[in-house]
Amino acid sequence: MSVRRLLGRSVVGEHGAHLGHVRDVVARRSPDPTGTVVSGLVADIGGVPVFVSADAVAGWQTARVRLCSVPGNRPFAPRPDVLMLARGVLGRLVLTPSSRRPARPQ
Repeated sequence: MSVRRLLGRSVVGEHGAHLGHVRDVVARRSPDPTGTVVSGLVADIGGVPVFVSADAVAGWQTARVRLCSVPGNRPFAPRPDVLMLARGVLGRLVLTPSSRRPARPQ
């Protein structure tokens, strides 16, 4: 998944109604050897940044991000245990498994 390609992409509901746009991708830090896992995204819905769980996203690889359920419109507030990929990581070196060189998120 390319974070850079998701940014600004239109977010639509399960019936195709336009809800907003992707503003950031949220990842959860994990002690698991698999590393950091994408847990959702932040979409501006009605001008309010709202967290959308990865479980609610029906289509990541489509022209528009399609949701299978619409989140409530409670404003999103980042927590210390999550990474905001566009805001905090995009374009910076990140740690990868020791068998590979550091990579830059796309």
